[in-house]
Amino acid sequence: MNKKKLSILTAIIAISACSISKTASAAPSKILTFTNMPVWDYHQRNYDKHGNLRISTAKTTFNLNNEEEKASYIPMFKVDEAELNSPINIQCELKTDEQKDWFEKINKVTLEDATKNPSLERNLEFEKSENKIIIKGNQKALDNNKLHTIKIYSEGKDWASISVNIVQAEPIKVLVSYPMNPRTGEDVRFKLDNFNYAILNPVNRVFLTHNNVRKELVKFKDYHVISEYLTVYAENVDTEEGNLLEPGKYTLEIYADGFKKAEKDFEVIKNEVMASEKNNSKDNIKIKPVTSKITNKEIKPSSVDTLSSASVGSSKGADNSGSEETSGSSIIMQTNLIYNHDLLANALILNELGLGTEESEGIAKRFELNTISWDAVMNEDGTHINDFRDYLNAVKDAALKGDYLTYDEYIKNENSKEYKNRPYNVKEVLEDNLLGDAQNFRTVLGLETPSLEVKSAVMDKDLILESSDENYLKNIKSITINGGIKELDKSLYSIKDNQLIINSKVVKGDKIKISISATGYKDKVIETKLEKILDDINLKLEKEYKTGEDVVVTGLSEDFIKNINSIKLDGKLLLTKEQGGSYGNTYYEISGNKLTLKSGLFKEDKNYKLEIDSKYYGKKELEFNITKGDEKSNEKTEIIEEKKELPKISVKIDSKSTFMKKYDIKFLNSGEWINNITGVSVNGVEYKSGLVWGDSKDRYAIYKSDNNIGIGYEGFKQNEDNIIKVKAKGYNDFTFIISKDGQIVLDKEEKESANIEEKSEVEKEIDFTNNISISKESILIKKYNIKFLNSEEWLKNITDISVNEVPYKSGLSWWESKERYAIYEADKTLAIGYESFNNEGENLIKIKSKGYKEYAFIIKDGQITLVQDEKKVESEDTNKEAVKNEESKKGESKEEIKEKEEAQKGEKKESSINKDEAKEKENGKVENKDGNKEEAKEVGEKVEVKEEDSKKEAEKQDVEKENKEVEENKQNAEKDFSGNIPTITKSFFGDKYDLKFLGEDEWLKNVESVYVNDVEYEKKPLIWGDSAGRYNILESDSTISIGIGNFNKDENIIKIKSKGYKECTFIIKDGKISLVK
Repeated sequence: MNKKKLSILTAIIAISACSISKTASAAPSKILTFTNMPVWDYHQRNYDKHGNLRISTAKTTFNLNNEEEKASYIPMFKVDEAELNSPINIQCELKTDEQKDWFEKINKVTLEDATKNPSLERNLEFEKSENKIIIKGNQKALDNNKLHTIKIYSEGKDWASISVNIVQAEPIKVLVSYPMNPRTGEDVRFKLDNFNYAILNPVNRVFLTHNNVRKELVKFKDYHVISEYLTVYAENVDTEEGNLLEPGKYTLEIYADGFKKAEKDFEVIKNEVMASEKNNSKDNIKIKPVTSKITNKEIKPSSVDTLSSASVGSSKGADNSGSEETSGSSIIMQTNLIYNHDLLANALILNELGLGTEESEGIAKRFELNTISWDAVMNEDGTHINDFRDYLNAVKDAALKGDYLTYDEYIKNENSKEYKNRPYNVKEVLEDNLLGDAQNFRTVLGLETPSLEVKSAVMDKDLILESSDENYLKNIKSITINGGIKELDKSLYSIKDNQLIINSKVVKGDKIKISISATGYKDKVIETKLEKILDDINLKLEKEYKTGEDVVVTGLSEDFIKNINSIKLDGKLLLTKEQGGSYGNTYYEISGNKLTLKSGLFKEDKNYKLEIDSKYYGKKELEFNITKGDEKSNEKTEIIEEKKELPKISVKIDSKSTFMKKYDIKFLNSGEWINNITGVSVNGVEYKSGLVWGDSKDRYAIYKSDNNIGIGYEGFKQNEDNIIKVKAKGYNDFTFIISKDGQIVLDKEEKESANIEEKSEVEKEIDFTNNISISKESILIKKYNIKFLNSEEWLKNITDISVNEVPYKSGLSWWESKERYAIYEADKTLAIGYESFNNEGENLIKIKSKGYKEYAFIIKDGQITLVQDEKKVESEDTNKEAVKNEESKKGESKEEIKEKEEAQKGEKKESSINKDEAKEKENGKVENKDGNKEEAKEVGEKVEVKEEDSKKEAEKQDVEKENKEVEENKQNAEKDFSGNIPTITKSFFGDKYDLKFLGEDEWLKNVESVYVNDVEYEKKPLIWGDSAGRYNILESDSTISIGIGNFNKDENIIKIKSKGYKECTFIIKDGKISLVK
């Protein structure tokens, strides 16, 4: 040990004496250090026997007997190795009644996960016979040969664990590899056939027998293993004790996890060569051993296992305290560790006295050898954090004078030095030298929070927490719900005496997680399940019914109805009118607390069985009888639906996409009409629902939230008009024409009930006067930052941005800023990448925001100017022309200007009349020279409509057709998202999931919100260490990345809303993803 470390150790032992003092604050509570460690060790999570994540030390003492504490009622176990896919027999020694009771209450047997995470344990099938536990063979969880840890659970008691060696059926075959005729004094290499392993070398014991003397060889001292080769040294590298120095017969025994015992007899002959010439072959040159910096032990150079060098040496994950196996290529990271002062002092004292345990030695070595810097000491509540070296020097100075300086005395001294740096995350060293889970440093600071008892936790009711410390409640400064980042508004919680009351508005779902931050206290997190108060449900008929009548069911409650999942009649799923059940009058409807089953469902007199499935309530059933009604009333069961009047729809072409090869046609003022669309035809060709990139021909899609219909134009006639007919349930067909020049034209009937508009709604305006500022950034991201004050709503609703007529994409980052933009709502800022800008002249920026007038700005020489023009700006040239016109007016009198304007109005009016006449002629609506109207085209179309209506009436008589259409309507209602399940991968650091959506570019581009377990995530780049509550979209990689810092241990529900699509829901569980249909 060098002088620096000796000084540290001496000081620690000196201050540890303060622990014996009766003074309350004789010594600091914790020591903060800075260290290096492998990334794998940092991210290894450790759990206690109850399955909870370990965070801080549970005790500060060590068991000097090295005996594991075990409940007396847990029996001793005996188990032999078992062949792969064979049953495992575990013998239990049941000597006492307590042990027999524990055995009788065994209710679960699991396979422990390599990470020791209880939530990842896999259940095993087993049975009990007398005093045996028999684990069945051929189980997927046990499909590889290795040393497994089996956990046995007994109801209401502690669990027990046992190691079981599952071996492959074919034994290892040991062959002498080099030299083929071993001589005394030579290392001998053996090849192990049928010996395959993944990463960690499974050989655990090796024995060598000669002249009836059997001894165990020491790894790296007497032998080593590389891949499938085992080399036995002629002599021990430390003691030089001989292994192969005498001639004669030897027996080698090899024990390896996952393999049967292997043996090999071989002969060593006497070496007649001079000792100086021994072992001078290249493969057997002995190099002076290297001393490990961690263990202070020598490592034979040939011991580096090239196959398994990427493995982590210790099965304990974070324990770097001297494992014999090395980590060959671990990625090293730096972090802050906290040591409990009492635990560390005890470990150092025991080691000095020569009484150290494996755990205490590991902690001491970690502190002495692995630490880069010893930074600070602190008291229990973190109100005092002082410089480590300054404090140690003060303690040593006092010791030289024969005094013991307590920490309390030190912090009262005005010369005590505060440590001002604050790390972000820290890990605490536990009593077994493992590491607690990473925690924010501020959670380490502060007084321990008092217990908070849940007094009332009922869904949709005020949640009440009670504390014994009213002072704690008074110091609450913020509360967040369900892992969200937004603090709860103070109007949604209150404090009354010793109770914290959370408003019922946020008490939703099946469970709730409450995070509380209080000044002077550590952060507190409380999770609790929410109870559901169920209504009494007693289904019954309102009266007796006959065939051909609507059936009314009563006895439902508002809450029961709100949570209905499905309604079935005689096992057949029923639909609402909107879902497609109106065909044949076979739907249901709910009004108030009554359920009405329509008459078309009751054509036969018989017993019917109604089944209603409602969340929380389960399935409620009602059996009832329908008697035969009058034949005349039965004839009327099929009601011909009365057609509603078409609303005054405003139609315009919203856009024409060359990428998707479709028209987006906007139907404003359409009301319920657009929600009831059932089909679209073009030139008499029926189009299919479902339009995606690469498959848009003869297809359409309805975007109800945008009042849009997308129609693929690949099947359109070229250089001709195309007739579009839209069918909607309960309405007459709506027909319009997209002319050959891409304009909307309506026929006579639709012209009366609809109008073509360029402006779809009253567009709001923004006063940008003195509200805009601009700055240029070029260090990390090449962008302009444009700040818009008092324009938050406009900024939030921005949908499109173009620069010099080039559309820009949303999502700007340091690796991709060209033709990209980003909106930072919190900063009221729009960032635009300028790599594609015109550096020499002006750059025209056009911005569209939903519900607002389109605005245009010019950026030139780092300055921004608003284009003041009432009309939509088409290009820079039109703006320049406007400027010229203004200039030409200068010098003219008011009378001259007025005359010009009147003349221009007259020209426009005449031009408009001519255009209208031309259009009317084109559509056959203006009288020709003979005074006749060209209406043959309209008549033909009406005849076609009547023919189609008569066909529909005939089809309605076909019951099989009816069922098929109901099913198709149901499927069409669910066809908004393609249903392609994304691939899922977890990042190397385990802080995010990447969901790759192949072939979903349009859907991905329009994603506007992501919810995890009903908590809205923020769209921001995911930074390692700060990804919780965030998501990001990488369009170029078809990927959504979601931070998993706030995920539950078991199941997580992901809801994604994309503009123009229905919300889709996925479930992520055990690293796998499924789509909720």
